[in-house]
Amino acid sequence: MSTEHRPPHPDAHRALDPVLARLTERDQQGVSAFYFELRLEEAGYLAGLEAAGVVPVAHDPNPFDPVKEGGSYQQWWAEHSQERGAYQQQVTSRQEALHYLHLGVVLASLAEDEPNRLHALFPVMGISRADLKARLHYEDATLEELDDTAMREIAGKLEEAYVELGFWEHLDIVAEEVLACKRRINTKE
Repeated sequence: MSTEHRPPHPDAHRALDPVLARLTERDQQGVSAFYFELRLEEAGYLAGLEAAGVVPVAHDPNPFDPVKEGGSYQQWWAEHSQERGAYQQQVTSRQEALHYLHLGVVLASLAEDEPNRLHALFPVMGISRADLKARLHYEDATLEELDDTAMREIAGKLEEAYVELGFWEHLDIVAEEVLACKRRINTKE
């Protein structure tokens, strides 16, 4: 069996330009690595991807809690530079793997046919501790009590509340507004 390698067609890069442009556009539309990781976890895929070695696990070797024992946490890292370097490499490897998985999902969505595009999801909103500080005037001590699990719980409850208390009504109003604007622009052209 021959494994002959043919040189790429001279216009191959031109054929990829629209795909790469759409990939870049979709990748920059606000779906953060954190949001993508959260979606994988919520869907029950993250643990399997970690177990299979597709997504590397980053184990923080620091025995101190960064929120409750911030000074000790920082001091431990200052005294353990070798461990810090290894941990940073693990985090970088994990982020790269998640980035490539996300690009794969985006690429797959670009290849979908029209009926499947009907079910494409677009993020609506997110929440951060900075939101709680700015809008609710939470003190730093209060924010320290909210670990990532608590923040995910707040986000989940907000999502449920929004769906129950106005999401569909707002969707109708906003979608009609965007369509009307788009139609006005198209009729001017």
